[in-house]
Amino acid sequence: MTKDHLNLSTDNAQDSLFSIDDCNEAYQYLQNSANFVSFHTGLTTLMQRCGYTGSSEDVEEKTAYLQQKLAAIHVKITEITVRDWFSGKHRPSLDSRSRKLVYEICFALGASFELVQEFFRQVYFSRSFNCHTIKEAVYYYCLHQNHSYNHALELYETIKTMPETAKFEASAPVYTDQIRNALDNCRSDEEFLAYFSRNKSIFDRWNQRALFYIEEFVRQIRGTKEDIGRIEAFGKVGTIPDAKTLATPPASGLTIQEFFMHARHDSDYPWQYSGRNVTSIDFILEFITTFTIGVTKDATLPDIVKLNFPSKKTFSKILNRSQSETSTSYDSIRKCLILLKFYHFWVTLELMVDSGNAAEDPQSDYADYFDDFCEEMAQLLEECGYEELYERNPYDWIFLWASTTEHPLESFRGVMRAIDFDDSER
Repeated sequence: MTKDHLNLSTDNAQDSLFSIDDCNEAYQYLQNSANFVSFHTGLTTLMQRCGYTGSSEDVEEKTAYLQQKLAAIHVKITEITVRDWFSGKHRPSLDSRSRKLVYEICFALGASFELVQEFFRQVYFSRSFNCHTIKEAVYYYCLHQNHSYNHALELYETIKTMPETAKFEASAPVYTDQIRNALDNCRSDEEFLAYFSRNKSIFDRWNQRALFYIEEFVRQIRGTKEDIGRIEAFGKVGTIPDAKTLATPPASGLTIQEFFMHARHDSDYPWQYSGRNVTSIDFILEFITTFTIGVTKDATLPDIVKLNFPSKKTFSKILNRSQSETSTSYDSIRKCLILLKFYHFWVTLELMVDSGNAAEDPQSDYADYFDDFCEEMAQLLEECGYEELYERNPYDWIFLWASTTEHPLESFRGVMRAIDFDDSER
């Protein structure tokens, strides 16, 4: 019997969102890995929830225990790999091979479905159960039904031998949450296999809803062809279009609307993007984050922040549908979604307040909208099959913290300016 919660949240992590006042202090908080969940701490906690009663500090004892559990389900792993996890030297990568291993660990320990979900969100920092892949749909069903890993393998092999079902080009896309709902209604192996015999063809691509939102955010945020002329006029004679003109469909990109909002209040506000194509991803990234490149490997930040940090390179891969519709780089997609939603939410609010169209009192602090931001972000991520923001995930913490401050976009950009970025990502 397992306890169904890891309970890794702390009062300190919650308090940090509201007690840190400036960007330098925020950056220092990020640099301290003790503020976030390490893989070895989370894995030890999972083992304890699943019945481990040995020492929480003894690396050798924990290594032997986990290896024994994995061997019992015929999963091979080197002793040095497991030891490196518990000693804090390494954590599993976020690729498909390591995802499979994390599921195997959960099966080996006898973790409940709820614990598996929490472990992925709070420790492994990746989405759980992409049920648009056959293998993870099988894991989803088996963990729900308390079936063994061996049973999962047998079901997977049975499905692999099934013939492909007919696929109609004009049919509407089937989203991951629809598949989950269907799997939730399967009460037996017979019903589960019957579902696949009817629907096997839909398990050939995923990320559809996430890619739709990313593309839509990019469309609304990037500059338009008309904005190119507006920026040229500003550079030559200082022309600043009024806010209503910019917001009237077909509207200017939100980045351009934000720039002219600042220029309206500061006659000396400079255009710092000479030679930039305002319709490009390069421009979006530089405008939102102050850079277009990835985080340097030497930056003093938790590795999980540096990995797949939104850059021109990651966006190029995501916006290439032929690659991203079958990509298992869930971390890249989630991080881009979070960045774009964060900017879209706060810049839209700034523009509304500036124009006097905000529903709330224009004098209200932006921090008063924190709960609205969290609710909208959680809804977006859940709809796309991803976990909501978690304050002990360092990447998520950046956006949560910035959203509690008086000026979220300014605070976010301040932290970004403190980080070292890697020219090799250009």
